[in-house]
Amino acid sequence: MPISVNLSVSQFVNNKIVKYVKEGLEYARLSAKDIEFEVTENIMMQERKHSLEILQELKKMGFKISIDDFGVEYSSLKYIKMMPIDKIKIDKSFVDGIGNCKKDEAIIKSILSLAKNLELSVVAEGIEIDSQMNFLKENMCNHIQGYYYFRPMPAKELEILIENKEWIH
Repeated sequence: MPISVNLSVSQFVNNKIVKYVKEGLEYARLSAKDIEFEVTENIMMQERKHSLEILQELKKMGFKISIDDFGVEYSSLKYIKMMPIDKIKIDKSFVDGIGNCKKDEAIIKSILSLAKNLELSVVAEGIEIDSQMNFLKENMCNHIQGYYYFRPMPAKELEILIENKEWIH
């Protein structure tokens, strides 16, 4: 099961981030292929050259890179093309509009089409109800994230869930 790690602005702009990531990987005895770093558009737009270099280094090491909260900040197609990303995460604010707002639905469909054409995976964030799930299935969204399946839980409950493979639907 892959692990997603959000990078904050202060972590991302730290010149030693790659060194710290390497050390952490060795300490935890994990493989880079099992970890995905999530960065917001805001982080990528600050210090663009530095951001590109850091993301390229992490990508070379074997990490997956995703853009979190896609669509709420800059959404520059130029940088989507340049950045070494694997996945786009559609912000919950658009998902909340499914069934209520044709514009939100059109934006989601556009993001899904763009991602498919760029060979990127897509995660829709904040799925809570059947109508959202059905819309995303119909429009071939790769993955969902939200309370639709599970709410936050204590670590012990999560361990049992994983051991029993109850998370596989």
